[in-house]
Amino acid sequence: MRTATLILCAVLLLLVHPALGQKTEFVLEVPVSYDAGAPFAFEHTGGQFSGSLSVTGPFDLDGDGNVEMLLTDYSGGQRVHVLENQGVDAWEIVYSTPAYELESFSTAGGRYATGGDLDGDGLQEIIFVSGHNWAESEDNPVTSAGGGIFIYEHTGADNDFGDAAAAAFGPDAIGTPEPPYIKADNFTTADVDGDGTQELLWPNDASFPWDEWYVLSVSGDIGSGFEVLVTELRLSSRNNEEVNYDPVLRGGGSTYAVNPADLDGDGSPEISFHAWNSLNFHNGDVTGADTYVVPEEGAPNLYLQASGNDDLSWFNGVAVDINQDGDDEIFYPREYGYEDDANGNFYEYVSVMNYEAGEDVLQITPDQFHLDLFGPLTAYGIAAGDLNDDGTMELIGAGRGFDGRDLTEGRSPQYLRIAEWLGGVGGDPEDPANYRITTVDFAVTPNDTLFNLVYRDSLGTETMYYENAGSLGAFPPGEAEEISPNRIAYLGDADGDGFKEVAASFFGLNDTLQVIDEVWNADSTRYDRTVREEIPAPHRPILRVFELNETFVSADVPESVPASFDLHANYPNPFNPSTTFAYTLTNRATVSVKVYDVTGRLIRTLVDQETRAAGTYHARWDGLTQAGRRAASGTYFYTLESGGQRLARPMVLLK
Repeated sequence: MRTATLILCAVLLLLVHPALGQKTEFVLEVPVSYDAGAPFAFEHTGGQFSGSLSVTGPFDLDGDGNVEMLLTDYSGGQRVHVLENQGVDAWEIVYSTPAYELESFSTAGGRYATGGDLDGDGLQEIIFVSGHNWAESEDNPVTSAGGGIFIYEHTGADNDFGDAAAAAFGPDAIGTPEPPYIKADNFTTADVDGDGTQELLWPNDASFPWDEWYVLSVSGDIGSGFEVLVTELRLSSRNNEEVNYDPVLRGGGSTYAVNPADLDGDGSPEISFHAWNSLNFHNGDVTGADTYVVPEEGAPNLYLQASGNDDLSWFNGVAVDINQDGDDEIFYPREYGYEDDANGNFYEYVSVMNYEAGEDVLQITPDQFHLDLFGPLTAYGIAAGDLNDDGTMELIGAGRGFDGRDLTEGRSPQYLRIAEWLGGVGGDPEDPANYRITTVDFAVTPNDTLFNLVYRDSLGTETMYYENAGSLGAFPPGEAEEISPNRIAYLGDADGDGFKEVAASFFGLNDTLQVIDEVWNADSTRYDRTVREEIPAPHRPILRVFELNETFVSADVPESVPASFDLHANYPNPFNPSTTFAYTLTNRATVSVKVYDVTGRLIRTLVDQETRAAGTYHARWDGLTQAGRRAASGTYFYTLESGGQRLARPMVLLK
């Protein structure tokens, strides 16, 4: 009891430190339960809780107008949790997929989930990849021990996606030759070929020689029992006798990411394929419905190995038209692309894939992929969004986080970094001077104090310090990685309070903490360590939602948006090809009505700084961009802006 009191006192002293940066508006602390039916069940963890490898969003999967995000549970039964906004700074788990048993705890646990409508029936789905090493059980939705692709479809009721997967595809659904199991840290849903049906772009890291990239689609109605997984494209990173359907050597090893992006600005996406080993990339092009062009054997510059090390872009890159010149760039973090100085600082640099007019997107050289262009930004998750409403995008990276030494020396957590674009329209994305990096500081809170407490006796002089606690037994005490975010999701102004939100998932959390005594041993010239006590970790923060403003410094959140105007739900939602919504002014005001995509990029201005009397007005969006092009399927936000305030609501365009 005395030890616990000492820890609490240390925490309370830290809490009086002034806030140095943005606000943490929400923390999901996981109550690990021994009840197998609970959302985070210790029974499913193999005896250890580990956290989450991904958060994705924003979504409105049930069409109720509230922003949602998807959070995977790496160990607790391979689940996906839907968190929905309930108001200013308020989030709640409103749905969890069922938990399933594994034969043994596996590093291929629940990794990633996203949303989509793969069968085009207007009902949004949760698409989730399981781990493998399945236990034999009639409750498991796939018969193969290799796991599968699970699809949970919205039932039509609020926050309900069923108590079982509407469809599940095991490795046998891929076709011949059949991979041994299903595994992916990243995948994407998009109608990349413009045929009106969303595809699933999938990197299947199923171990040598089954390292493959797929473009998949679903034929038939999901949930009917007659749905079929269709393989539109299948590539291998290695050419060998066993995997003989793709004899082309495409470089790299474990397949890791598939990114659609309009690299040449022709209005049709290309596909960037990324593999582990030497930071390996190659590209393909989409030329029509179910039609893809990829370089053949002997093609010039077929692939690029950007690094001589065992590098990869951990948690994938982000595609964005950073300089607004009509074509996309892809920004890729580099996990091993950092140096570590004597002070423990990490210099995580970001690389960029960029094509100039007239360059062949099927060829890739160092002229198109610029290694370690700028930083430090991140070695892990990266996202993009217009944080300051200036019409240009910022890049948001997972920062260096927080460790025991930071806590001991009174430093603040640095969970995020921001890269501002300074190059304007048409600026050079290959010039590092066009990026300005800001490190975002956060005030220390109790859930940032998950470290061992060490009492050191050095020849009679006693001191106290904190050390990292050892993540999942993979590290000895004091040598674990810091508490740092891995995946980043830009949510926009999800709760309508006038500030932008960024969600971050956390992995490698500890079940127990230690109180340790250290005494100097002159004979061995080292400290002898004794564990005085082990205590359950009081906090398991699996998710944080950060609130940012345009200056990236501390700001007070307004108690409420002024009641001089209101924005009403659109109808229909989802919609195709158009939707209508109303807004109400309680007094005369100058207003703008705009449509943004999920990254915060302006898509269409419907009302531009028009002064109107009090009353209710209607606006209609026909699904076209400002340039008159048909917008892609997905989630958009329509906004009402007046007097420096903004209200926003999500809507879903389906094709």
